[in-house]
Amino acid sequence: MRRIHDDRLEVPDDPGQVFEELIAGNDRVCQECYRFLRHYERFPWGVGIKHSRILAFVDEVLPEGHQWDLLDREYFESVREPKRLEHAYTEEGKESYCTGCGTMSPYRSPPPRSADRARDVAVQLSVTLHEFGIAHDWVHLAKRVQELKQRPEMAGNDFDCFSQATEEAIDRAGSK
Repeated sequence: MRRIHDDRLEVPDDPGQVFEELIAGNDRVCQECYRFLRHYERFPWGVGIKHSRILAFVDEVLPEGHQWDLLDREYFESVREPKRLEHAYTEEGKESYCTGCGTMSPYRSPPPRSADRARDVAVQLSVTLHEFGIAHDWVHLAKRVQELKQRPEMAGNDFDCFSQATEEAIDRAGSK
């Protein structure tokens, strides 16, 4: 696996796993439009130890064959991408919304999209894949998602449409 700019995320070697692991299974990506919203940055071990009692998120990394040791602890900060995730005040209180699509629920899977809406979302997905440094054929991705959404057996399954189209787009870029 190769590293990307998010210190906690790795790009799978298998193109068939990219959509599931980096997009659909990633709480740092808007599930409505697939825009990258936030990333994790590692911060110094000494700072983490000093403030470990008040930190909300601590990851413990254990090398193979070793027992837990204080030196194995890693600290990360969740950092919002500029101008991509903002706050709004609603009747329920303070909520986040994606500035790309406006959804108030960027972490919830949306209902199935129309073929045209899926094509538009595929364009944003292509931008996100590019931000992750993943070579792919963006034209094929957008066209293929729209084609798959027009098939009756696939129309209601956005996950499979995007997953299959992403895999094909990555494979096509690798064969050029």
